[in-house]
Amino acid sequence: MRIVLILLSAFFFANCAHYRDFEIALDRIESQVRDNPALAQKTLDSIAQFEFTNLCVESRYVLLDTYCKYRLNKEGKDDTRIRKAEAYFYKKGNHYQKMMALFLHAQILKNAGFYHESMMKFKESLYEGEKIEDHFMLGQIYTQMFLLCIPNTDSDQLLFAQKALSEYQQYQDSLYILDGEINLAISYYNQHQYDSCVELLNQTKEKAILLKDTLGFSKSLLFLAECEISRGNYYSAFEYLQTIQGIPTFRYTSRSNTLLAMTYAGLHQKDSALHYLQLASKETDTTSKLNNYLFYASKTYASLGDYKQALAFSNRYHHHQDSIYAISLKNSVMKAQKDFSDARWKESEKRSQLFLIGIFMLMLVLLSSTISFYFYRKQKTTKLLMQDKEMKHKAEQLQMQEYQMHLLEEQLRLKEENRKTAIQCIKQSPLVLCFRQALIGKYVVREEDWSALYELFTEYIPSYEQQLRAKHSLNDIEWKICQLVKLEFSPSDIAVLTHREKSSISAIRSRLFSKMFQIEGSTKELDDFLMSI
Repeated sequence: MRIVLILLSAFFFANCAHYRDFEIALDRIESQVRDNPALAQKTLDSIAQFEFTNLCVESRYVLLDTYCKYRLNKEGKDDTRIRKAEAYFYKKGNHYQKMMALFLHAQILKNAGFYHESMMKFKESLYEGEKIEDHFMLGQIYTQMFLLCIPNTDSDQLLFAQKALSEYQQYQDSLYILDGEINLAISYYNQHQYDSCVELLNQTKEKAILLKDTLGFSKSLLFLAECEISRGNYYSAFEYLQTIQGIPTFRYTSRSNTLLAMTYAGLHQKDSALHYLQLASKETDTTSKLNNYLFYASKTYASLGDYKQALAFSNRYHHHQDSIYAISLKNSVMKAQKDFSDARWKESEKRSQLFLIGIFMLMLVLLSSTISFYFYRKQKTTKLLMQDKEMKHKAEQLQMQEYQMHLLEEQLRLKEENRKTAIQCIKQSPLVLCFRQALIGKYVVREEDWSALYELFTEYIPSYEQQLRAKHSLNDIEWKICQLVKLEFSPSDIAVLTHREKSSISAIRSRLFSKMFQIEGSTKELDDFLMSI
């Protein structure tokens, strides 16, 4: 008996020592995972063969393994392991472990396309991160929330980008501060604040050179080129893209090729534009690359005047986006059904014994009240049938209303898309390019050009003049100003094209707003009204 007890004690202490050594190894990996994730992953892989019986150790291992994969850009879409670890840390972990589990779970949900679930998890991890003031992870959380907002056109993306940069500045790491500034510039670009975007990207470009950060330098140049294309400065964009092509470690070749296609299209070099578009079409192995290619292919063909192809690519882009969201919705529904089924099974397992007792008691009740139950059942069945019929009727009404709302939304979306396409067609027309050439003295605007511009507006936006003249009968100079404002010419540009002083243009715009609406208003209010038509 003594020998058995001694052997059991030795086994117990050996097992404790084994897990103590394992925890020490995990502590060492945790200290290096942020700065050297490749080495940490290698160490984890070397001990992955163990079968865990200690839930604490297993949860820590899963957390570190998932974090390594995130740092190495190898995160997947299966959230089963991290979900179990999250449940453990929620009960017994510290704030750091809760934050990391929630953050990694949110990242996996983001990769799988669950927008709302991912955003909720990020917000939960943000709450835990604020408790320990981990500025690096807070910056990472805000960055991921910012990236999550971009494809869904969420208006909070600028706020999240600003907060991420603020946290990185408190973390005091120059490379992460640079990355945060680039993300903020991207947010300015998405909000159409091109001047702020270009100013900030020029600063990040210089900082990247000082820090010898090739990735930051190439990202700055890439988005500078995209911003310049949006502003119509194709030669500047071409210079940036040429510089990018010379960087041997450049990653974003697909996006660079689509931007080169747009640049050549803006410079009316059709063959070169189609060549780079063809190169980009071969690099659509991921969802983001395919979306990028379809979106810029539509813009490129529109710039080249091939509106049939532009519309075809635009339809493919929107159809692909709709398909992605449909799959995401289906996955969300399936996940909810699975969670509901698991919860019912667990509840049923816990109450299995009570259920048997309940069946026995129910049989006794049924034997003593068979006749009364029969009449009660009949009355209840009739009532349920009436309720079911009423609910079906309400469901049909709701379905019809939802269908009508969907049709209305689709009509509004198509109308807005057609309006934007028409404006873009006018902006990219040779005539408007001549007007822009006139601003730098390379062209002289003639009266026939104003007539041709009027014909363009009549062809593409016939309702523009009708709505303006319904408000007030416009004279010649007022109509010219309204056209140029719609094409996003600045007041100083309008003054040059109409041969007037800038102050005179501002005065005319203010008076025109007062005439239209019978109230005093600013030039900005007039511009906002004109851009909304």
